[in-house]
Amino acid sequence: MTIGEQKIEPGLQYLTITHKGDRKSVLNVLDSASVRKYRIDPYLAHFTKGGTDVELEHKETSDVAEKLDIKIKVQKQQPGEGALVIRFGPPTLTARL
Repeated sequence: MTIGEQKIEPGLQYLTITHKGDRKSVLNVLDSASVRKYRIDPYLAHFTKGGTDVELEHKETSDVAEKLDIKIKVQKQQPGEGALVIRFGPPTLTARL
């Protein structure tokens, strides 16, 4: 699967999001074997090094997401195209597929 400009290999992955400044966020895709190698709890995965960084587009919305919502949206007319959409609070973070 390609997310943004990055090819993501099949398998188990840990996903974290890093805030890089004003309206700039990155989805960090970490190989689960690399995270487990450090023998840390999954919620500390963001402390590991390496992985693949996917830039996310940031939009503020008036519709506030009360819960974390992660979806892959595919266009019916063009099944090979779509977006990864992440919502929590007012921002919506997206990356093209």
